[in-house]
Amino acid sequence: MDRSIDQQVYDLERTLYYQDYLNEVLKAINEDGGNMLGALAWSIMDNNEFGSFHDAFGLQTVNRTSGMFERRFKRSMFDFVDFFHTYMA
Repeated sequence: MDRSIDQQVYDLERTLYYQDYLNEVLKAINEDGGNMLGALAWSIMDNNEFGSFHDAFGLQTVNRTSGMFERRFKRSMFDFVDFFHTYMA
């Protein structure tokens, strides 16, 4: 699946994944009395972990087509941080 930079930056599916995951963590804390020390995202940047850059799991995207390798935060990064500002205040 080849995506444009704009499609990579607006990664709603990753935002939903993290929100669902973190909501379940909150339920475990509030309903089951679970203990939570922190949460970690899969990867801060898209990387070559699986032998290619095709699967872009990071919270930042890297534009490899321009030759400048500019990094941009994805929507999921802002939503990930906002979640903590909202629920962990």
